[in-house]
Amino acid sequence: MARTRKTIKAKEPVKIRYKEIANGNKSVYLDIYSNGARRYEFLKLYIVPERTQADKVANENTMQVANAIKAQRILELASGKAGINDNGKGKILFVDWLNEYKRIKEISKRYGDTITATVKYVEEYRHGNVRINQIDKQWLVDFFQWLDTCKNKKGEPLSGNTKYTLSVIINGSLNAAMQKDIIPSNPMLKLSRDEKPHQEDSKRAFLTVEELKKMIQGRCRNEQVKRAFLFACFCGLRYGDIEMLNWGQIYQDGEQSRLTKTMQKTKREIYLPLSEQALRWLPDRGAAKDTDKVFELPHKTNVERAVDSWAFASGIEKHVTFHVSRHTFATLSLTAGVDLYTTSKLLGHTNVKTTQIYAKIIDKKKDEAVNLVSKLFD
Repeated sequence: MARTRKTIKAKEPVKIRYKEIANGNKSVYLDIYSNGARRYEFLKLYIVPERTQADKVANENTMQVANAIKAQRILELASGKAGINDNGKGKILFVDWLNEYKRIKEISKRYGDTITATVKYVEEYRHGNVRINQIDKQWLVDFFQWLDTCKNKKGEPLSGNTKYTLSVIINGSLNAAMQKDIIPSNPMLKLSRDEKPHQEDSKRAFLTVEELKKMIQGRCRNEQVKRAFLFACFCGLRYGDIEMLNWGQIYQDGEQSRLTKTMQKTKREIYLPLSEQALRWLPDRGAAKDTDKVFELPHKTNVERAVDSWAFASGIEKHVTFHVSRHTFATLSLTAGVDLYTTSKLLGHTNVKTTQIYAKIIDKKKDEAVNLVSKLFD
C-alpha cells in the first residue's frame, strides 16, 4: 500500500513570541533565525489581559502592528538586507507577502480588510505553507476551485463577487512582488478567462424619480440624515466621503458651486460641480469654519436605521440603505442623458467598466418599458 506523503511545512525565519512581565502584560517580540544564528527583537508592544471589549480591540490592533513588522523583517531577509543572498527572495511565505503588500500599499480601510480576508483564505488552504515562488498556474487554479467549497460568516457559499475580489487581491500582490523582483513573472497571466473567478452582474438598488420624490416629501426622524442622503442622491458621494465632508471643500467658481475632495476609497482627488438640487440639501453654514463638518451625523448604524425607516414610512417597498443614494445619482444621470464617460468621472470611478453596470440597469428598464407598451395591444 502506498504511503501517505507528509505535508512539508515551510519554516518561518521570523516568529512572533511573547514574554510574561511583572504587571501581568505580555511583551511581544520577534524570534529571527538567519544564516544559522538566532536573534531577538523586542517591539515595545504589549498584550494586556482582556477584561473588557476595549482590551480585546487594543490587543487586535497591537497584533496587526506586530504582524506588519514581522512581514517587513521577512521581506528584508528575502531581499538580502539581512544577509540572505538574492536567491532567497522567493522563499517568503505567500501569506507574509500579502501582509507586507497590505502595509506598503496606500489603501482604504475597506481594501485593507479585503486583503486581510484574502490572507485568511490562503492560510486555510493547505495550511498556508506555500512560498511565493511556489505559486504557479496550477496552484491558482486549485485555489480558486477550493474557494467554491468555502463558506462565509453566515455559513453560505462565497458569492461570485467575493471570489472575484479575492482573485483581484492575489493578482495585485503578485504584480507587486514581480515589480520588486521577488518573482520573475505573475502566474495569473497564464490563466484563461474560464480559470479565473468572474464578477457577477450587479443588482444594484436605486430610487426612481417618483420614489425619490416620495423620500423628499417624507419625514425622517433625523434632519441631518435626510439632508445628507438627499445631497448624496444629487452628487453621488459615498457615505464615508459625506461623513467627512467639511465646509472648506465646497467653494464658488464664478456662477458654479463646486466640491473638491480626496475620496476615501480610491484616494483620488475629485472635482464635482454641484447642482441646485444638491445645494438645496446643504444645512445652513452659519458661523461654521472651513474645517467644520457639513453634516453632523450619528453612528452609521443609526444612520442606516433612520434611512430605512424613513423610506418605509414614505411608501418605498424596497430596502433602502445610504449607499442607494450613490446608485440613484448614477441611474438618474444616465437616464437624463449624461454620457457614460462623464458619469464615470462624476462618480470618481477608476474604470469606466464599473459605470457600465448602471448603463445595463438603464437598458433593462428601457426593455421592460417597451415590453409593457406591447402588452397594451395584446
